[in-house]
Amino acid sequence: MNATKPGLSASRRSFLKKGLAAGVGAAAIYVAPSMSSAIAHRAYAGITGPPVPGLPLEIDEFPNAIAFLTLSHETLGPIIYSLTGPLTIHASIGLDGETLLTDGAGHDMVETEIVSMNLTGSGGYGALSLGVRTSPDSTGKITEATNNTPGTLDLDPFKPGTADSFFDVFFEVQLGGAILVPNPAQIRIPSTVNVKPAGNESFTNVAGSRPLFDSAGVSTFWSMNLTSLVFCPACP
Repeated sequence: MNATKPGLSASRRSFLKKGLAAGVGAAAIYVAPSMSSAIAHRAYAGITGPPVPGLPLEIDEFPNAIAFLTLSHETLGPIIYSLTGPLTIHASIGLDGETLLTDGAGHDMVETEIVSMNLTGSGGYGALSLGVRTSPDSTGKITEATNNTPGTLDLDPFKPGTADSFFDVFFEVQLGGAILVPNPAQIRIPSTVNVKPAGNESFTNVAGSRPLFDSAGVSTFWSMNLTSLVFCPACP
């Protein structure tokens, strides 16, 4: 990939030059204009790959994501946990926001996936960690609100606009050495986002509390409700 490719924005040309200077071709750290490198960064793998063939695979890393989760015991009641830690998202999107997918109304879409998450914290029921299962995949989409630029996601830093985003997440809870999973397992968390990668927008579970089952599929006394997940709480 050429660092001086015509048509690329100044920020994307700068990104490519960083990659070449680092000796890794198109793969490099890119910082979105509204974010600090100490908060979140983007890296392009420079390959075609999942989830959409024909587009670069973007890797969004958030070292200090935060979640608020209510853990409830059947007889002892609820405890609210504040959990923090790293979270990584993959997305198929071009260097300047190019997309290959549209919805039924013609809005450009981007396929996404939470590939890793390790949020931890302590509360009245002890240490707790929240992650995603290795299978099934925790996939999602970003869909622009208005299609002003066909073939490009109308969302900062590519173009002005907002977008609807969601993830269908298969969470995994670790509590006291036990691995617990919600039932039903898939939890949708939607949000309206103003920038790619998402900043301080809150992704909220709209399904309410879910019972937790153990690794053998047996019901437990526990249930969980994820009330908020923010990828980059310190972002503007």
